[in-house]
Amino acid sequence: MHLTSAKSESMKTLAFLVTAILLTLLVCQGFSEFQSATIPTSGAIFIDEKNYVKPFGFRIADMMADLLTPNFDDKSSASQWQAGLDDLAAASSNGEITHVQMRIWWSLKIDSQGNPGDDFITPKLGSADGLDSPWGTQWSIMNNDTWKRWYFGYIARGQQPLAYGPSAIQRLRDKGFKMELAISGAWGESGDLAKPGGSNASIGGWGAREANFPNWIAAGGGDQFLENYKNNVLLPVANFAKDYLQDGDIFSLSFEMSYPTSDFTWSHNAKWNSTIDAVRDVFRAAGKRIVLTLDHCGWFDDFSLGYDTVKLLNASAPIGSDNKGISGAKYLGNLDFISFSNWLPLILQSEMKTTWADTDVTWLVDHWFSNPNFDQVGTGYSSVPRVAGRDIIADCRALAQVMGRLVLQNTGWESRHGFLYTSPRRGSGTTPDSMEQRVAWASQLAAIWDSRSNYTAWCAGQDFERYCRDKADDPNSLDTSWRGAPAQTAIIDGIKDVLAH
Repeated sequence: MHLTSAKSESMKTLAFLVTAILLTLLVCQGFSEFQSATIPTSGAIFIDEKNYVKPFGFRIADMMADLLTPNFDDKSSASQWQAGLDDLAAASSNGEITHVQMRIWWSLKIDSQGNPGDDFITPKLGSADGLDSPWGTQWSIMNNDTWKRWYFGYIARGQQPLAYGPSAIQRLRDKGFKMELAISGAWGESGDLAKPGGSNASIGGWGAREANFPNWIAAGGGDQFLENYKNNVLLPVANFAKDYLQDGDIFSLSFEMSYPTSDFTWSHNAKWNSTIDAVRDVFRAAGKRIVLTLDHCGWFDDFSLGYDTVKLLNASAPIGSDNKGISGAKYLGNLDFISFSNWLPLILQSEMKTTWADTDVTWLVDHWFSNPNFDQVGTGYSSVPRVAGRDIIADCRALAQVMGRLVLQNTGWESRHGFLYTSPRRGSGTTPDSMEQRVAWASQLAAIWDSRSNYTAWCAGQDFERYCRDKADDPNSLDTSWRGAPAQTAIIDGIKDVLAH
């Protein structure tokens, strides 16, 4: 009886100890998860453990490496790159800019005439642009994996350390910036996820259908292309970068990916979801909270925005459910936030001013809520008369609601006169106009926090293209760079205004 009682007491004691240990483990695990849920810096971008992104949490300066090359094996290039970073840090003295975007590139095999080769369904890291091309710097960055060396300080066996180090990421850290590592299709004739198959076999062109390219389908089609993209591009980069990226850095799986009216945009949701999950697993296994995004080409009408979002905006819109648009790309909801390139003319040519001033900003803000170049939702097709004045911000807000993710705008303006009324990349004269660029940037930021916007419901932030050339040294450059230009103070002040609201 005594032995049984003693045994019973021992079992009770053991049960108590086990319970206590389990509770301790659970509490510690919960505390650990809670601790890791918030990045302990002023640039924190996580709200809670569910990885939701703070509204307007990302303010990204795009230091395009092919325009401002981080060649830390060359004294002059290293000095120029550092000067750009110093300028940005000085402008962003209170953390207005949170991330610096740096791109690497992939391409497809092409022949000497620029046509897709036999292996046109297998993208690979690299650039087809030789040193004699306008984009030769892409080649110098990608050839022999030099990006690993310049961006991250990786020294391969047999290599000497950087002659003018440290690496780009270390320099960013020293200035208090986080990094966005973005994977982009190479410029020129080769890779572009908006046009998989090369420029002469545009699977992803505006309105293109994969079925129209039998050679592409025979080779495996979009699923095989994305499988190759995952294995040849995404996973190798993620597995390398996981040792260098830190909590709160951004990994962009693709940049300016696919035109929203192409069926390549929405026809591979399952494959994209598995690809996103595979990349996320790489960073999770490394114990890193890396933010995943993907930059899509933007839209300007109901058909490119897509059925689900259009119907949310206007239930009576005559759009058919077969018009999937970007709303059909459901894998976007598997990202931490959605980025899109929204390069649209903002005014009509007849509205173009001879000279610009800061007093024009309020007038331009209204154009974000009623863009005269594009039709209002549900109008201009299927016998419904056209009503001009598309609310671009409402489109963004509705897409964010459909996907359950905040969206970020990748937008920019060149400093040439007349760019506000032209479609980008088509040219609008060669007269520099830095004030036009300034009011364009200022109006977009003002539109974000305008009362009509409700930005906390949709806006993850802004990618400010491109922080490269120094306008003080090169005032006649027509590039989109806002470094040292009047637009720089407008952008920084605009960010402050958004954060204040």
